[in-house]
Amino acid sequence: MIELICVDLDGTLLSNEKDISKRNIEALRCAREKGIEVVLASGRRYASIFPYTKIIGFDCPIIAYSGSYIRYSDIDTPIFHKKMPWEYTVELIDMMIDRVDLIGFYLEDRFHIQEENERSHMYEYRTSMKSIVVPNLSGFLRNKKEDPTRVFILSETLGENGLYYELSEKFSGKLDFVSSWSSFLEAGALGVSKGNALRLLAKKNGWNLMNAVAFGDQDNDIPAFEVCGMSYAMKNATETVKEKADFVAPSNEEDGVAVILERLMR
Repeated sequence: MIELICVDLDGTLLSNEKDISKRNIEALRCAREKGIEVVLASGRRYASIFPYTKIIGFDCPIIAYSGSYIRYSDIDTPIFHKKMPWEYTVELIDMMIDRVDLIGFYLEDRFHIQEENERSHMYEYRTSMKSIVVPNLSGFLRNKKEDPTRVFILSETLGENGLYYELSEKFSGKLDFVSSWSSFLEAGALGVSKGNALRLLAKKNGWNLMNAVAFGDQDNDIPAFEVCGMSYAMKNATETVKEKADFVAPSNEEDGVAVILERLMR
């Protein structure tokens, strides 16, 4: 019996045009009517996820920033928010600012960057937000001395230059890193993941995660797969994600989430 559905957004529930199909909406509403909990879990910031609760038509828990932030869509404050130390963030920015196509940090649910470029405009379009430009990114954080929620890095050569492994080794015991999409890399506080966020929600609500099903397509979805009793990688997922999942669902362009939910809820 399914008790919980944890679903990723980009490349999973959303089409390539960033909308939710009628079939996916109906499947989620049907699940909710049957008493099944629905959790939206994404690497996006909270304000970029929240509008989709209006589209599906009901309030639900939201896991944002790949697990750094958890909030119910019908309340005003998070139930969990683990930030990364600003000192490590400054060190990371100074190390990467001239080596990657885009780097920025999330502070108070707003994305801060040093300068606008083609990559920042692409990211703004993808996440439906406007960035805050500050003249000196690390200097700005040094002055504020406030801990950000997440750092986002975009590099077209991410997979070629071993940046993930370099940074994971450099900041071992300080920050955690996870890749999402071939050119996206996120940095966050230690121990943050979609899987640990689900554990927290399950403990708070008395859910049995062995009766949960998770859907995803990128590396940051794997921790959710590991804690749920059933997991589906989308057909468009990376090969690594498919290997970690129990099953493969049709692609996000084929209403894969709905196809599987319709079968499971028969």
